[in-house]
Amino acid sequence: MTEYVILFFIVLALNMAAYLWAFKNQSDKLTDITYSLSFIVLTLFLLFSYPMSAGKIILGLMIIMWALRLGGFLLYRILKMGKDDRFEDFRNSKSGFLKFWLLQTISIWILALPVTEGLTS
Repeated sequence: MTEYVILFFIVLALNMAAYLWAFKNQSDKLTDITYSLSFIVLTLFLLFSYPMSAGKIILGLMIIMWALRLGGFLLYRILKMGKDDRFEDFRNSKSGFLKFWLLQTISIWILALPVTEGLTS
């Protein structure tokens, strides 16, 4: 149970650091890449914190490859677009922008629950 709490705070710390930079710079460039990076960080944390097996290493590598592919595509897309119109209404609002980053944190944590189970059991 404690690994779930630890993982939540890892994702929260990563997303809050990105939020602070993104709000200060009024940039959308970290939003999607932070999403993917969160899965990579969680997977590496779990792989090196628990006994490894061939199955866990394969699962971890699959997650990392998926996150790299997704993150690469999303980074390419935002660099090509320049800005993300989803944030137009609340980019200048500290609390509005923060809500997005908190929702992203919670969604990453929820989506990572099966991975957490697979890499800790």
